[in-house]
Amino acid sequence: MPLLMGASGNRQDEAQAFLKSRAACGSDTACLTSLYNDRISTLQKNIDWAVKNYCNAQ
Repeated sequence: MPLLMGASGNRQDEAQAFLKSRAACGSDTACLTSLYNDRISTLQKNIDWAVKNYCNAQ
């Protein structure tokens, strides 16, 4: 069962925005580092939220 079911459109939009920003960074390592750290944080928050909601529903 996908934990983030129903949010797939939003995740896809976020992923597309990330890829666009990633391309804009080019080879700028500071830009890439910041971008990837932000993306990891966003994904972790989404996972934490989904797990919390899943556990509360059980």
